[in-house]
Amino acid sequence: MTLSGTEPGADTGELVEGAPAPPRMNLPRMIGFGLIGVTGILPNLAGLWLLTTAGLHYLAAEIVANQFGVLWNFLLIEMLLFRDRRRHRHWADRVTRFALLANADLLLRIPLIALLVTTLRLGALPATAVALLMTFVLRYAATEALVYHRRHGGGERPS
Repeated sequence: MTLSGTEPGADTGELVEGAPAPPRMNLPRMIGFGLIGVTGILPNLAGLWLLTTAGLHYLAAEIVANQFGVLWNFLLIEMLLFRDRRRHRHWADRVTRFALLANADLLLRIPLIALLVTTLRLGALPATAVALLMTFVLRYAATEALVYHRRHGGGERPS
């Protein structure tokens, strides 16, 4: 199902032949993803606070601090949320994809954080928390589709 609520090919009445079905939004899994993400905000904000207190500019500090949250979230998601979807990709592939997505997310969040700080006069910590909440659904959908979506037609690979 797409965000608009229609299936691909719905305008023609049929699915595209040979194309993999898109991942379905699983509400309990999405809630778990969100809860894990909430806990990942803590290492991110702690790192941000330490780095900005040490004098690093808040945007550069956010890029570095993001890595703490990425690692934390990946480990919890691997162990608790997507245990049933680890076998089709090697762990190094999963962690690489997860880290790339999480850092690509910065391309959205950094300008958003800067906007919130300069326009709304929020501090770096609240602006980061707001930006993380605003980009949540996109991060979940991308993780589901690009890191843990099962391959079609391929065999299971060991984790």
